[in-house]
Amino acid sequence: MELIAPDGRQADLNGEFDPTSILSDTAHLTAALSQQIGGRAVTGPHKPVTRGEVAIGDDGDYQGDHVCSQTLDVQGMWLHHFVWGPINPGGLYELYWDPVNIRRHNLYYHFRAFRNFMDGVPLNNGRYEDTRAVASHPDLRVLGRVDRSAERGHLWVHNRHHPWWNAVNNVPIPPISGTISVGGLMSGTYCVIWWDTWSGTTFLTQTVPTAVSTLTLALPVPLATDVALQFARLSDRVHGVDPPVVCRGKR
Repeated sequence: MELIAPDGRQADLNGEFDPTSILSDTAHLTAALSQQIGGRAVTGPHKPVTRGEVAIGDDGDYQGDHVCSQTLDVQGMWLHHFVWGPINPGGLYELYWDPVNIRRHNLYYHFRAFRNFMDGVPLNNGRYEDTRAVASHPDLRVLGRVDRSAERGHLWVHNRHHPWWNAVNNVPIPPISGTISVGGLMSGTYCVIWWDTWSGTTFLTQTVPTAVSTLTLALPVPLATDVALQFARLSDRVHGVDPPVVCRGKR
């Protein structure tokens, strides 16, 4: 059974089952709950929601991050995915509980990279919603938001085989090629800016024309980890709601 809102959004219902582990996949840890109880979720309260004291581990035996396997993750992939996962449209703010591994491995740069990417995105205008983006490959996770009035949005694309647990345990992670499609847009030419999510810098800027209402983007390279992108329609003004877009990447 599915519960569909009038605008096409689907509610997550009790009884559905997603086998993805929230212990080994921290993007799923935050995104799954966000799309159930987040402020903009169909079944959410439609007001800001913050979850506190979040940690990775079993409720019955959690003793602190310093004794969890994530302490072996010196690059902080668990934190990287936890920081980028909230780019989903649910609207859940996360407060992580135990900073010991963040401090031990000096992982603060993950927050800076995400901040660089989101800098200047006016989420508080009330118009951003689920992109409903579709990936051509089932193992590409796509999360993001779009302002369809201004014809601009942002996405995070993640290889599902690259949760922190697989990386720490040296599980082979095959790169994935594919395309990402976002529908419900105006035809025209779009500026697309691709971001390195680890450094928080841009690495490719494209202009992509589309004669239909769907913007389809090919991944620049086969994806072994994750990548982010921003897109915006190039025009004088779209519906008069925002200034013209200048197509250049930020560094």
